This record gives sequence, structure tokens and C-alpha cells, in this order.
Amino acid sequence: MNPSHARSVGRIFRTAEPHLPERRGAVPSWGPYITAHFEPRKDVELFYAEIIVPEAGAQRYIYWSLMNPTYGKHPSYAGIQMQNTPGPGVRGNNICSIWDSSDLPGDAIPEATLVGGPHGIYWDHFGGEGTGLHTSNTNAWKPGQRYAMAIRRWTRKGDDMYTYTSMFMYSFNDRTWVHWMSARVPGKALMLDGDPSGFVERYAGSALHYYGHFANYFKMLKGGDWQRPYEYSIGAGKGPWYATVVPGALTDIKVQVGNTPEREQEIRLRPLQGRMPSIITEAKVHSLTATYNVEEQTLQCTWVIDSTSPPPIKTLISISRDGVDGRDVHLEEIMGPSARQTLITDLLLREEDNKGKYKFYLRVEYYDIFDQKSNNRSTQIIFIDTKHPIGKTPQGQT
Repeated sequence: MNPSHARSVGRIFRTAEPHLPERRGAVPSWGPYITAHFEPRKDVELFYAEIIVPEAGAQRYIYWSLMNPTYGKHPSYAGIQMQNTPGPGVRGNNICSIWDSSDLPGDAIPEATLVGGPHGIYWDHFGGEGTGLHTSNTNAWKPGQRYAMAIRRWTRKGDDMYTYTSMFMYSFNDRTWVHWMSARVPGKALMLDGDPSGFVERYAGSALHYYGHFANYFKMLKGGDWQRPYEYSIGAGKGPWYATVVPGALTDIKVQVGNTPEREQEIRLRPLQGRMPSIITEAKVHSLTATYNVEEQTLQCTWVIDSTSPPPIKTLISISRDGVDGRDVHLEEIMGPSARQTLITDLLLREEDNKGKYKFYLRVEYYDIFDQKSNNRSTQIIFIDTKHPIGKTPQGQT
């Protein structure tokens, strides 16, 4: 992590929200930061990290940053914040910021542009020290619960000018994934660069004691292989901060400010962790429907992926005739984590002609953010003829 970037975070928040209370009291001017050190690789597809902020460590106006991948000339940060006073029912937000390669005017569109996220996602073009894209989602996390964050890069066929990136969070309590943000970054086939780093920062207010438990940093390489760090380093310059492995949770590192004497020397730790994240479950398409409009020659396809399954990054759709494993007559590929439906136009399918009658089947499968292949869900395509309705009954799925 670059400490100069860490120092700029507070200024960014203050520029975006000029009515934040001024910071008061003796805390480190930046950090503490935590860096997971890995053997260098240039084929990194995904960053992964876990965090829990115990209720005693949660304070208002604190930012727990989890990771900072760089995309070519574009550094970034992603993590969780607590903007309100912690209490019963209070939840925090998550944020992701991607810097422009050089400063742009405030009225310009950021070089990294938002392309996906949940309804109500907030975004702007931040300023201060550097400029860039900033996104935020409310109700993203709750103190005392454990979460994982994953950032995955991906590309689209025929789009050589950009690389795409998506941020996800997993709730250990609910055992579910949520896709929180996707952006488009200038640059061809950029991989994730740098060692995953996080930090704890008071960007406003006067809190003097706050902390979080950081854990299980991983990198996923092209092809789905995993790297784990050989060491973690924690530092913040001179101030009342400390870091230690959490007793009873030997994968977790407590990074705290306050309730400890001042120190300046960096701390290095080697917690225990497995060879890959423990939360990776089966990728599964749960259900599927497909209808063909004879008059418009369009196919409407909708499928469901359980929220407990890792989100998709590439979805494959195929149409076959005379059987689920029959001759393919149409193939389609959809990139990105939001794919749950598609409309295929200018598609000529005939249930019958002078040679006989036919049945068509549609299959959907996907590769998830961890490069796992899902099950192959299929269904018979239902023909709808609005000019000559015949009341067909949907067939079962396989």
C-alpha cells in the first residue's frame, strides 16, 4: 500500500461531504495499514479478503479498507464504512474508488465508469488529492458479523479498449453473495496489480478507539489457482496503534487505534490460513424458462442462480434441436455478474416444416468468479404464436 494514497482518503471524503465534522484528537495521521505480501505474479484475476468489525471496534466515521488493486494506471480502494453512530439496527455502507490516470475537472466523467450495481447505488466523480470514480451502497454490513470481499477483473469479446471489474461481498451470517459494483476501466486486458492492502482510518469525527479484524487475504490466478501470503505487515508511523493475531481465531489480525501506547515500529505477523477461501461452494443454476415468439422471431430466456452460489462471470447459452444433447443451432456468451436473462432476436426456429416436426431445447451454464463451472440446466423451448394460439403446455426441466 502506498501511504501517500492512504493520507488522501480523508480529504476525498471531506471534499465529497463538506459538512463532515472536523477530525480532533491524537490518532495516526494515516492508517494503520495492513499489507498481505505475496510472491510476485502478473496473472492475477481476483483479490479476496475477510473482515469482522466487533461492536466494540465500530465507531462513526471510520473506514475499514480491505484491498487496493491497481488496473494499469488506475489505483483503487474498496472497503466498508460506518457513517452513522453504531447501535441496534444500524448498518454500514461499502465503497469502491478507482482513480483517474491524471486529474480531471470536476464536471468531467471519470475515466472508470460505472456499468452495474444494485438499485440505489450512489456514484460520483470525487476530487481532492486526485480524481476518480466513487461508489457507495448502504445497508451493506453489520458490526459483529463476518464478511468476505472479492474483486474480480474480466473482459468482453470484441472490446479491446477496456477491462471490467466487479466487487462482491459475502455474508458469513446469511451465507449469501451480493454483487455491489461493476466498472469499466480504460486499458486492454488489464490484470490486478500490487499486493492486497487495507487500512483503518478515521476520516471525520473524534473517535479515539476503533479496530477491525482482517483475515484470509488471497489472490486467484488465471486458471483458478490460488496464492496465499507469506507474511502480513502493519504500520502507521508514530501513534497509539497496535496489531496482533486474535486469540482463538488464528487467521484474524486485530488492527486497532487507541487503548494502547504510542508506537512507530512496523509489526510483521504470520497468521494461519488455508490454501484457498473456505466459503467456495458449488456454482448452480437453480431454474430456467425459455419462450419463443413465433411472430417476432425472438427468444426470451430467464434463469435463477441461488444467492448462496458464487456469482457468474461468464454465462454460456446454447439452443439444440431434437434433444437436450442434439445439434446446436445457436450459441451465445454473456460476460458479467448480472446475467440472469437474455432476449435473442432475429432467431428463426420452426416447430414444423415439410420434413416433419421438431423440438428445441435451451441450456444454460456459467463460470463463477472463482472459475468454477456450474451445472448444465436445460429446458424445452415453449413456442408462442400470438396469431394462431394453440395453448401449448410448458414441458419439464432437466
